[in-house]
Order: sequence, then C-alpha cells, then structure tokens
Amino acid sequence: MTGGTTTGGGTTGGGTTGGGTTGTSGTGFIAAIQFTRGSDSIRLAGGSLTGGVPLSAAFTVEGVFRFPAPNTYGVLTSPPAGANIWEEAASGTEDISVYLTSSTGFGAFWTGSASSPGNGSNGGITGPTLPLNTWVHLAWVFDGAQERIYVNGALTSSVSLPGGYPPSVPSVNTALGYNSGRGDIPPSSGAVFDLACFRISSVARYSGASFAPPTSPWSPDANTLLLINPSAISGDPTAFACPGSAGITATFAAGIGSATNPSWRSY
Repeated sequence: MTGGTTTGGGTTGGGTTGGGTTGTSGTGFIAAIQFTRGSDSIRLAGGSLTGGVPLSAAFTVEGVFRFPAPNTYGVLTSPPAGANIWEEAASGTEDISVYLTSSTGFGAFWTGSASSPGNGSNGGITGPTLPLNTWVHLAWVFDGAQERIYVNGALTSSVSLPGGYPPSVPSVNTALGYNSGRGDIPPSSGAVFDLACFRISSVARYSGASFAPPTSPWSPDANTLLLINPSAISGDPTAFACPGSAGITATFAAGIGSATNPSWRSY
C-alpha cells in the first residue's frame, strides 16, 4: 500500500502497511486513564453546545487506547456490542458515537431525525478485530464525502457518505465511556479500556492508505476542538479543562448517580 498523509501537525508517509495492527510504541506517553467498568464515565461539558463538539464538513475523532482481555480488571466478560468509547448525543435527535461493535471490534456511527440538521440519514462504519492488551491508535476520519477508519495508521475501512454529517445540535450530552446524561435517551454502557490520549479535530487529519501512528501525545493546534492528554495533567484530578476551541471541561462520574470514576494510572 502507498504511504498516506497526515494534516495539521502530523507526519507524512511511513506507518503500517496492509491491514496489520503494529502497536503504538508510545515512547512519549507517561500517564493514562483507566476505565475498568461499564459505568466509568468522563462527562465532557461546556461551550456553546453544552458539551457537544461542532462536527461539520470534516472531522477526525481519534485516540490511543488499550483494550484488556476479559478478566484483566476483574471483568469476566467484555461489555456488550455497542459499548461506547465516546458518545455525543442530543435528546431524541442525534447520536454520534465511537464504540466497540463486539468485545474485540470497533465502529463509528451517526444517526439523526427530522428535527436535527441535515437530511436525517444514518451513517456508520465498522473496523477490524482489535488487538488486546496492547496500545493501539484508532482514528475515525470524515473528509466531507468519505469516512474512514484507521488502526495503527493502516486504513481498514472506508464508506462514501456524499450527503455529509450535519453539525451537532444544541443541548448535546457528551462523554467518554458511560454516557449518563443523555436527556430522554436511556444511558448507554461504556467500554472497558485505557486511554493515553484523545483528540477531536475540525479537519480530516489522515488520508491515503497508511501513515505513521503517534508515538507521543499531541499538542493542541488551530484545528483542535478537544484534546485530553493525561501525560500533561498534574496529579489525579477528577475535573480538568480540555485544550481546544470547543471550550470543554472533563469531569469524572458526572451526570446521574450510577456513573462511576475511572482511575489514573501510569502508561
């Protein structure tokens, strides 16, 4: 496969080739956040959309994650299909999520209704089986006409979506893991995972067949809507500001009482 390109503060070419999942080396990572239960949650709130990130003509949702094998954290089975890594939902109108399609699969989905912007159509994409107990870079990219999934820099799935994704609607409830503040939509289960870095951008940062996955945390740039970098956060706070133009604050276990705190750990 030919080398791809990253946009906005990234690197060019190289990376993995074929459909492989060579692990992220993570030489510059120090800390991570650990979600050990399906109820662990970080609520993302603030800004004009009450926690929503204004996804528009192009975006990238990405992170460096580690998914444990069953029973690694005392969890006998992994969360069910549909368990969220990240979700942005507006009551009764719109739901955008990055989730586990099964205990070892990965996917992304948007659904809307007639009351939300755009045509109310659905868009979804699924990726491959993920490696367990190793760090992996996942990226969901939309360039205005096509959505793509990359795993450790390798393009694994692509879907044409010429109608595009409409921007997020107001009064959005957003969370990593368990989303407990979704208004009239029932709470959704969170996945079990470790998080070393998470970023949402207002551009399609990756194109082509492959690119070099990150080996250290990102720094915010002009295209960053939201950045969570545990390695740059001092102590073990349960709330912190997220760099990026969306003006988001991250709070552990916010929302309804059934949400629980994730924990801090070394990388």
